[in-house]
Amino acid sequence: MNADVLSLSWLVLLIQTPALTITAEQPAYNFNTVTMKKELVSFLSAFELFKPEEVNELAELMTVVSVKKNSLIVKEGEVCNHCFFVLKGCLRQYVVIDGLEKSTAFYTENQAVNFFTSYTSQTVSACNLYSLEDSILLVGNP
Repeated sequence: MNADVLSLSWLVLLIQTPALTITAEQPAYNFNTVTMKKELVSFLSAFELFKPEEVNELAELMTVVSVKKNSLIVKEGEVCNHCFFVLKGCLRQYVVIDGLEKSTAFYTENQAVNFFTSYTSQTVSACNLYSLEDSILLVGNP
């Protein structure tokens, strides 16, 4: 599948997302600052099929958050009700086996992160998601 088509399919999911509810277990998100919106507009502008006014409309519909370095975004043993798209930064997915952290994936700019099984079956996540650096993410529901 073409990378543009894949990215656009994630955009549809992210546009349809209700407002993000923050709980005590979630990292301290910073919502929709001017810098984050600029990152989103820059990303959306790369798709030639969008007119500039459409890019601005889409940017207003999406939930953009910043996550500080070393934040736990998804915690093993909890249901994950969100999917993520990395606009800036790097995330690490890992499991803990016999007390040792084992990396299972890394997500960098323009990559999607989805805990689909946890969301659809409302079962706990088998892994953790952690920010390796300050990151800017789109947040949606799978």
